[in-house]
Amino acid sequence: MANRFEKQLFAPFNWDALLKNVPVSSATRKHLGQVYLACAASSAIFALGSYLTIIIPSLASGLWMIPALLCMFGVYVTAARGADDKALYCLAGFALSQGLALGHAMQYFTEELGIESVFFAAVTTASLFAAFSGFAMLSERRSLIYLGGLAYGALHMIGLLRIFTWFVPAVSTFYWDTNLILGTIVFILYIIADTQAIIEESESGNRSVAMHTLKLFLDLLNLFVRVLAFLNKKAKKENKK
Repeated sequence: MANRFEKQLFAPFNWDALLKNVPVSSATRKHLGQVYLACAASSAIFALGSYLTIIIPSLASGLWMIPALLCMFGVYVTAARGADDKALYCLAGFALSQGLALGHAMQYFTEELGIESVFFAAVTTASLFAAFSGFAMLSERRSLIYLGGLAYGALHMIGLLRIFTWFVPAVSTFYWDTNLILGTIVFILYIIADTQAIIEESESGNRSVAMHTLKLFLDLLNLFVRVLAFLNKKAKKENKK
């Protein structure tokens, strides 16, 4: 039986028709549509949290990471118990807390780049996400899941390089450039791998909208931050000329 959240928000959308070209079952197409809608809602809640820190600067604080982590834990626990509607509320709390926690960063990017550039970064990120997630959906099933392992290994390499800069500060500039480029590639790979993993889990009967949305939302958020960093780096180079 569909849960209350699905009845209220997801029922008006005919996901089976919208995703008819995806080579999976009707139930999985419906689940994917629900996940994407929840991901869009989470992004809107994140934007609300970030906007609140711009109009009320005192709200911006890294301490918001504490409730964010608690909400993330809540998503895992409640989804594992089968209470996916409650897990979605935890997901909303996580998205809002992340927006507030990244308030200082969003204030910085807004001041340095302008609100138009931040909006452009959001549109660019959404376009990249849609393109690569769509590519994963239309590709042969399970053919790209291995990219998640490559992305995981690349993240470890970035972490090791960061430790290396503690002992050799001269390579810090190289590290930040590498982190920006490689990190962007990593989270694009994660979008592809996570999309295919979600399809396989759904086909196996695991259709937790909250858990699967959390995966893609984290990929989307990390990609957004890196797109902003790219724009900021480009703006600084232009200002030096």
